Parts: sequence; C-alpha cells; structure tokens
Amino acid sequence: MTRARQWSVFTAVACLAVLAAGWFVLVKPQHSHASSLRSQAAQIDQTNQSLQAQIAHLRAQAKDLPAQQRKLADIATKVPDSPALPTLIRQLSAAADSSGVNLVSLAPGQPTLVQATAVKPATASAPATTSAPTTTTAPAPTGAGGPVLGAIPLQIQVQGSYFNLEQFFAAIEGLPRAMLVTQFNAAPVAGGTVTSGPGGQTVAPGTLNVTMTASVFESPDGVAPSTTTTGK
Repeated sequence: MTRARQWSVFTAVACLAVLAAGWFVLVKPQHSHASSLRSQAAQIDQTNQSLQAQIAHLRAQAKDLPAQQRKLADIATKVPDSPALPTLIRQLSAAADSSGVNLVSLAPGQPTLVQATAVKPATASAPATTSAPTTTTAPAPTGAGGPVLGAIPLQIQVQGSYFNLEQFFAAIEGLPRAMLVTQFNAAPVAGGTVTSGPGGQTVAPGTLNVTMTASVFESPDGVAPSTTTTGK
C-alpha cells in the first residue's frame, strides 16, 4: 500500500470517527430531548382538552345558576332556618280573613327533629284521621330513610261554613311555608243553632268547628337533638 493510500484510509477513518462522535455527543441527545418534548406536548394537549371540557361544563352550570338560586330561595321560604312563628301566624290569619272563617286558636309546640318518611296528609273530604307521628327519645338520625328536619307541631281551631272552610284549606295549601296536616276533625257547632261564638261573635247556623294537628318545618340546625320523630 502506498503512502498516499494510507493517508486516504486514515483520513476516511478519522472522518467516520468524527461523524460517530458527533452523532453520540450532539445529535442523539438532541433527538432524545426532542422526543421527550413531543411526549410532554402530547400530555399538555390532553390536559388542555380536559380543562376545556371542565370549563365548558362550568359554563353550562353557570347558565343554570339563577334557576338554582331561585330553587334555593323557594326552599328557604318553605323551610326557614328559624321557627319564624310571627310570620306564620300572620299568614294563617290572612288566610282565615280572606276565606271568611274565624281562626279561634293557634297553639305551636316545641320543635323536634323528624326524619321524613311516607306520610299521607288528611283531606277535607275525609276528615279524621291519619295517626300522628310517633316520637321517641334518640339522637338525631344520620342513616338512610329521608332528610332530617326540625318539625314544629301546631294545634289549629277554626270555625266557618263548609264552603268557607274549603277556601281556607285551599289557602293553606298555597302558603309559602310548607305545612303537613296529620289529623283533622270537623263537627257542627251546637247542632246548627245560633250561639255566642268566641270573642262575643255570633255563630251562624251550619257553622262547622274544625280542629286539626299540623306541622311546619325549619332547618334542624337550631333544634336540640333530644327527640326524634318518625312519620308513619
């Protein structure tokens, strides 16, 4: 082999060594780094897609927010966070006045915790007689079976004609406050004769005397868990 050919072979080997060194030192690490960047970019794209889906879901929920707020306000009216008895008395008095009946008495009792179950309220056409909920001494229930509320028992007595009493019961059904009637009794006053009514008022013939047991509800937060009532 001539000397020139030896230099040619040596030069080719040196070039190959430089190229190999450049591949392992410069090109291959950058290629691995680019592959890692592509993987990170794919993960970021997936995260962005998930965030975009969450944002779309939250925007859809935000559109329903006013309706949900109205529902919560309606629930807060039906089941307030306090007994709100003065407001209830005014509402029942207004219902009696607008119906032309005499609200003889209204006696609220002490609130207790009640776990709601299926309770069928009494109706005007079937006067007496679902049994009242049973009360037992126990801590506030936390298991299944219905929501726990504070129940305030009411004893209500009204007098009026049959048609006026129907109007009164319809007015009760339309009250903003949720009320459950559990017992209902109606009887004619003094056999339909004219008698002296409460407060010196005159009771007309055909007047009915109605007594009923009912409950209104409040948030259980302010009720001591001394008793628990379970509706039957």
